[in-house]
Amino acid sequence: MLLPNKTICPECGAKLLRRSRWKSHTEKRSHPGHLPFRCVGCGHRYIAPVKHNRAAFASAAAAVMLASFGIAIFISSPTDPILAEWGNDNGRPVPSAALNAQTLEAAEAGDAEAQYRIGKSRLVDATIEPAKASEAVSWLQRAADSGHTEAMVYLGRIYQSGIGALQNYELAAGWVERAAVAADPEGMLELGRFYRDGVWYDKNPIQAYVWMNRAAASNAPGAAREREAVARMLDGETLKEAQRLSLEPIAPAPADELSEED
Repeated sequence: MLLPNKTICPECGAKLLRRSRWKSHTEKRSHPGHLPFRCVGCGHRYIAPVKHNRAAFASAAAAVMLASFGIAIFISSPTDPILAEWGNDNGRPVPSAALNAQTLEAAEAGDAEAQYRIGKSRLVDATIEPAKASEAVSWLQRAADSGHTEAMVYLGRIYQSGIGALQNYELAAGWVERAAVAADPEGMLELGRFYRDGVWYDKNPIQAYVWMNRAAASNAPGAAREREAVARMLDGETLKEAQRLSLEPIAPAPADELSEED
């Protein structure tokens, strides 16, 4: 969540920030009375003393929780009851007002990461202004077309849920598969879920295990737990086969473009 705090970013001087995670227990023990933050404006991570006003913090937290309730459907997988994390260091969605002019300028110039950030921010805006959803999809599409795998996963989830865009399992599977074959951990986990649940593809527990196994090896959160659940669907021989297939090289992504017009 965005935090009202007296500290400012030492890199750019911005005051809009969010909590980051400690990188290790050693780092946490070495900074008593401090917390790690990440600047929303420039993305710089830094550690600063805790000086926030508790009343202001509670008010801001309540407001963000209400907004996040609406947008969580965009960033979670409908095939999995666990919502995607909001507080991770990969860049949690923020309202458009939190994006600086440099981000917008970079996105217009073709920067895929900036396009991805704007796409996610428009999803937050869409909780209040539904028309922003189509704009979000457009920005995410531009980022995904440039090879941004996290944008591909977002698009896959949007098209799978049918919230923010017309439900389209073919597009959902297409984007998720592209992210997976590009070795994106979340993409591999999502593709495993598609095979497990029969979304677009026929149900295939072997392929589900293969992709979840690769996702777990890449440290995708929750992948190991879901892999073990799928493993219980397999007998000894099919589990051996799934583990063998996990070692095979991943085939390249299809070259055709994916869009709602296809």
